[in-house]
Amino acid sequence: MTRPNFVFPILLVLFLGQPLTAQPTDDAKAAVASRVASYVAAFNRRDVTACTEHWSKSAEYIVNGTAKPVVGRKAIGEALEQLLSTDEQFEFTVNHQRFRAVSDSVVIEEGVARLESETHGIEYAHYLVVHVKQNGTWYRDSIRETHIGTLSASAPDSEELESLVGRWIHTSKEITLTVQSSWTHNRRFITRNFELKDKNGNKTTATEIIGWDPAAGVLRSWSFDSQGGFEQAVWNRDGDQWLIKVDAVLPDGSTATEQRMLAVDSDGNLRSRIIEQQIGGRLLPGSEAITLVRDTAEQVSNK
Repeated sequence: MTRPNFVFPILLVLFLGQPLTAQPTDDAKAAVASRVASYVAAFNRRDVTACTEHWSKSAEYIVNGTAKPVVGRKAIGEALEQLLSTDEQFEFTVNHQRFRAVSDSVVIEEGVARLESETHGIEYAHYLVVHVKQNGTWYRDSIRETHIGTLSASAPDSEELESLVGRWIHTSKEITLTVQSSWTHNRRFITRNFELKDKNGNKTTATEIIGWDPAAGVLRSWSFDSQGGFEQAVWNRDGDQWLIKVDAVLPDGSTATEQRMLAVDSDGNLRSRIIEQQIGGRLLPGSEAITLVRDTAEQVSNK
């Protein structure tokens, strides 16, 4: 069966005909993940030489919003030396990584880089890296920062999340999707209940809980569905929309990742689409945006 073309917790609508097997390039992805960890450690100890060695000779660094990339290992090393020469305390981490092996010598990495410093607080950047294997060693060959922003050290104001409370419906020839959500536990969390009915009357349900993680300083969600799958996601505010990074375990035990966009329009309707998804290491296409229409006739109580 195929996946319906709308955004919904991944485990509620992802129907797999055959379980996916491990890809022969898993070793390449593991090697690159180890190399990334080595780079982060070198960066945090301000070892410019070690950081520079992680880049290929012809590497390029493309920063979002700048006209020219930094090209070549030497130029990148000089930029790193200037960046790391500060006496200010900082901590660099990478999170929500996804690795896609194009071949045994090319791996694409996507993730969120997080830099916390005394002066600037918490800054983050979504990034895409192309790693290449040359003479038995993995190097960063190209990196592009796709979005740069700052993270709040405190939970979002309840008014910012109020737009996620309500009832919405999406209908098509194939399915009817209903989403109903409300505040719970002294407005600390939002509970969203999903119900999906197909044209034959078959029903699948899921429950999602959204809340602030004070230890990590991020908005998280946890979802569980009636097929036995579950997922965890991190929500980042990006202008007037949410970018949602998902890690899921499917009912058959295979794993999946997904990046979604969710926005609320001026009429209170939900607009959402899948930006990118991977199942068992296999990259799958995203989706067109869909709209769930707010049901203004029903009042949802706040608990």
